Amino acid sequence: MIPVKVRNVEIGTGKPKICVSNIGVTKEEILALTKKYTNIPMDVMEWRVDWYEDVTDTAKVIETAKEIRELLGEIPFLFTFRTSKEGGNFQLPDEDYKTLNIAVAQSGYVDIVDVEIFTGDEIVTEMIEKIHAAGAKIIASNHDFDQTPSQSDIVYRLRKMQDMGARNVLVSMAGKGAVLVTEDGRAYKMPAPEGKLVNAVGAGDSMVAGFVAGWEEKHDYLHAFKMGIAAGSASAFSENLATKPEVEAILNTLTF
Repeated sequence: MIPVKVRNVEIGTGKPKICVSNIGVTKEEILALTKKYTNIPMDVMEWRVDWYEDVTDTAKVIETAKEIRELLGEIPFLFTFRTSKEGGNFQLPDEDYKTLNIAVAQSGYVDIVDVEIFTGDEIVTEMIEKIHAAGAKIIASNHDFDQTPSQSDIVYRLRKMQDMGARNVLVSMAGKGAVLVTEDGRAYKMPAPEGKLVNAVGAGDSMVAGFVAGWEEKHDYLHAFKMGIAAGSASAFSENLATKPEVEAILNTLTF
């Protein structure tokens, strides 16, 4: 797995990184939350711009992004418009979604842009080319809150992300387990460990953190995959984020 460096943060090496989402509605609320977040030990701040009341005014979005950038200093800045069709708060026409993401990337104020990979091949290809040309990184994303797709459909979606430039793609299927497609083309599927769901908040992030930690430990995809499943499941089975002993207890039960 090749690390990605964003400002002074190297993602894919060392400790798992912490990303805090800002879902303020007004400009004043967004900036107040940004100031608050700079006082906690986060590695990345995500602006969920789909919650912003002036999201349809690109000039206002860029002006707010400028002020966020000034407050964040060297903290990496992730820009995300999550469409309502993928669980977000608002829906833009595809062309407007493309225009917004490209304009914000070209402003130079953001470091990473989230791109919903199934927006349409031509639109996504143009976004990737222009966002990269502007010097920003990309997170390729896809969300399905209506159902858990079949394994073949999930693998298709993951390989589609790789065709668009993603390397390792990991997807959680909640109680049905997880699927990993690695940059060398291998696909792994593992069922979810048995346990009682207590709190699903943070389980997906825990899975990603476990995957990165497992990769750093052994540089082995299968071990990293198991660590990701163990960490995600342990958090889902706990009131709070899982402790190391809780993760290790589940890890020891996993076979492949």
